Amino acid sequence: MHYMCFDIGGTSIKYGVADEKGNLLLKGETPNIIVETGVDGFIDSLVSVTNTYRQKYDLQGIAVSTAGVVDLDKGIVLYAPKYFPGYPGTALGERLKKHCGLPCTVENDVNAAALGEYWLGAGQGAKSLFCITVGTGIGGCAILDGKVIHGAAFCAGEVGLQHISLEGTWEEMASTRALIRNVAKAKGLPETELDGKKIFAMAQGSDADEAPAIEKQMEDLAVGIANICYILNPETRNGSLWAAASQPRKRICIQSWIMPCAKDCSPLCTSVLHCVLQL
Repeated sequence: MHYMCFDIGGTSIKYGVADEKGNLLLKGETPNIIVETGVDGFIDSLVSVTNTYRQKYDLQGIAVSTAGVVDLDKGIVLYAPKYFPGYPGTALGERLKKHCGLPCTVENDVNAAALGEYWLGAGQGAKSLFCITVGTGIGGCAILDGKVIHGAAFCAGEVGLQHISLEGTWEEMASTRALIRNVAKAKGLPETELDGKKIFAMAQGSDADEAPAIEKQMEDLAVGIANICYILNPETRNGSLWAAASQPRKRICIQSWIMPCAKDCSPLCTSVLHCVLQL
């Protein structure tokens, strides 16, 4: 059986066709045009991609992971970032089902990433895990006995919004955006000239301006991860961070905040599928 899969981000939509075992048979990318065309044009682009590949594959359904808070039962986007104008309230699952004639499941992108790690990645065999993604913001998802904990309003796991100090939320202090802001300030550069990969690449050289900002990010990430460990005490912790970030350094930072009995049963694992961080 084959399924059309979409991962909807702020600037681009990644897509692919997968089989029932999770094998990705093809992949591609197309711009997210929701700002230019509105929701209708955005949905038309998903339908167009689906119709293109159903000519080659016998598609049995559509799977969508998307930024925002999603009512999993109804396939409705309840909340979305500001760069998704008109998206909140969109019955995405029902509209794709109507236009394509295929069943459609819609899930939050971090929740989908966590399920992928639990099924085929670093979370295999774990009874419980917490997944963290670090990018423009910080996202999270808790899985217990193979099921995502969605919460009463489908917003459980939004750990980037926790306040870890009076300075602000976790994602305001420890996300890629925060790292870029701090390095740009230290080097006197516009933030638009930097990204996470560039910063870690520069840190490998003789330039020392990035080191304090990276150190601060590791410490701030450790504080938030420790909070999650004490609240949920997961069997495994998994997450996506830049490959250049020092795994030993991350462990040292986190271990300084967690009591021995908690850290011993919650190993820190890097995403196997390059989409999550296991606590």
